[in-house]
Amino acid sequence: MAGSSHKGTRKGVGLACLGAGAAALLLALPAAAEIGPYLGLEAGASFNPRAPMRVTSGGTVTPGSFDFRSGLVGGAVAGYALPGHLRPELEVNYRRNNVKDAGLGVSAVTIMGNMWYDFEVQRSYFYLGGGIGDLRLRLSGGGTGATDDVFGGQLGTGAGFFATPALSIGIDYRYTMGFSRANYHNATQHVQLRYRSQTVMLGIRYSFGGMWQPPMMDAPAAEPVRVVPVQQ
Repeated sequence: MAGSSHKGTRKGVGLACLGAGAAALLLALPAAAEIGPYLGLEAGASFNPRAPMRVTSGGTVTPGSFDFRSGLVGGAVAGYALPGHLRPELEVNYRRNNVKDAGLGVSAVTIMGNMWYDFEVQRSYFYLGGGIGDLRLRLSGGGTGATDDVFGGQLGTGAGFFATPALSIGIDYRYTMGFSRANYHNATQHVQLRYRSQTVMLGIRYSFGGMWQPPMMDAPAAEPVRVVPVQQ
């Protein structure tokens, strides 16, 4: 039993040393120097979950929901990477998803002020955060449509790599939702819709301040010159 206890202790100490060594290695790796303004483009697919809705007509309220088909999303970003991993950003996107078997569609123009927190190691990066802003939602079909603006927010994350010191390429995920229902009116009906959307996008960013800088290699130290005395 004593031998087993000593083996377990040695194993635990070994794992602790291994973990400490790995942490020290990560801390020793040079981080990406992402400081300054940047611009970017993004495009991908939009997947809207089922949206609760209700229709009021002639004093009668009928609850229901919209089932959406997948759609496309595209947009642009502009931001500024601050020292210390924080990255404020303005993001503008357009997406449209058609309703299954209804001849209707919902399009959204989202304008979000985001705040991201970056984790960077060598030429790779990972980030997470969120934002708030305006969702301009348009319900259309049959040649007619109505638009409403709602206040909303989003959560996001992503990862990628620096292809050059100024250009990065990555995959971005967003979960966007309105904080209140969108309202649409016509002569006979009042439709209320709660909007939510998930998007997966390929994004590129160009930094005007420099993104990743390769580590500087120290020049090898010159060997001292040995002076050998000459005997006469």
